[in-house]
Amino acid sequence: MTKTETVDAEELDRIFDDGGDMIPYVKINSVRFPGGKDSVRKVNGSIPEWVIEEMENEARHLAVSRSAVMNMWLAEKAKECRKERAVV
Repeated sequence: MTKTETVDAEELDRIFDDGGDMIPYVKINSVRFPGGKDSVRKVNGSIPEWVIEEMENEARHLAVSRSAVMNMWLAEKAKECRKERAVV
């Protein structure tokens, strides 16, 4: 493991803007990717045709799969519901 260097925000911005190596400033052991350890489960359900058409349109627009759009939309809704419950 390499020692993480310390710099202030302006210096870090300058290094980044100049295309410098950012690795010395990242705590590698603390890097996490959202959902990286989530297991995957398949679910079945009936979805109205108009919703599937909207997903397909969005998938074409974003150049991703319909499944990716479905996952993104469901994750956004779940996050929204979690925030609403936290406020109440």
